[in-house]
Amino acid sequence: MARPRRDGIDYFPLDTHMEESVEFIEAKHGLAGFAVIIKIWQRIYSDKGYYCRWGEREAHLFAKKHGVEYDNLCQILEDCLDEGIFNRAIYEKFQILTSKGIQKRYVHASERRSKVEMELLLTLNGVSAHKKVVLVDTMSTETPQSIVKHSKGKEIKESAASAEETTPPPAASLLPPQEGPDIYERDFKTFWEAYPRKSGKRIGKADTEDEFKKLKPEEIPLVLTAVKNYAASKRVKQGWGIRDPLHFFRSRGEKEPFWTNWLEPEVPDEPQGPSAKSPDDESGIDYEAAEKALAQQRGRDGRG
Repeated sequence: MARPRRDGIDYFPLDTHMEESVEFIEAKHGLAGFAVIIKIWQRIYSDKGYYCRWGEREAHLFAKKHGVEYDNLCQILEDCLDEGIFNRAIYEKFQILTSKGIQKRYVHASERRSKVEMELLLTLNGVSAHKKVVLVDTMSTETPQSIVKHSKGKEIKESAASAEETTPPPAASLLPPQEGPDIYERDFKTFWEAYPRKSGKRIGKADTEDEFKKLKPEEIPLVLTAVKNYAASKRVKQGWGIRDPLHFFRSRGEKEPFWTNWLEPEVPDEPQGPSAKSPDDESGIDYEAAEKALAQQRGRDGRG
């Protein structure tokens, strides 16, 4: 009797030096935040291998099993999505947790298999091109009576019939961008080369590219202008306060993404000198002009 096909893997690599995004979660939520990430990774790799379903039911069961407060778990997950540890676009569309890094590690760990089947609508750009990856499409063939979307606590139900009327069809509209030259790849290369290095290097290129591809076409030239202004700023040239490229597109406590602060060049500091008028001087006298007039008068009188 043939052994049943197993999707998951028995182990996964864990770097000795974690990425800054993971360090941030641990800094904000303590060891509980780090443990939640590891446990979710274990769930992903052991089950489907490169993703796991994550809705309200799964979150409640996870919280009870691992002794985590449900509200704390939700906040940790939200921060993980903000940091790019899990792909937000796929999570919001499918209630599924995955990332490009997870998918690449899964494919690498499965190289001894004759083929690696991966879901068409979940496989991220850069993974689908691997020679052993075979894309299968099972999600777009499902035809539920209603599609339920969760948005800020509200449930919006759309009929399956109305979903079929939209163009392009679901398989095309939800498919991640494919390999090949396009406007995003070309302009992202320009962005990446212009972005200043932090501590002599740039990190998180794959996740930053995913974030770049969420931009609207009309936002791309604005971002390219912003990154040039940011790179030319005094703070960057002095090497302090340089953000990771990924956080150039995100906001921490700000209403708008960070890049919107750099649509205009930085205004240089006004020079301060002995001839400058003191801000506390309320006399209204222009001392600099008076000194020039006095010097001219002395020249005419021959008293220079």
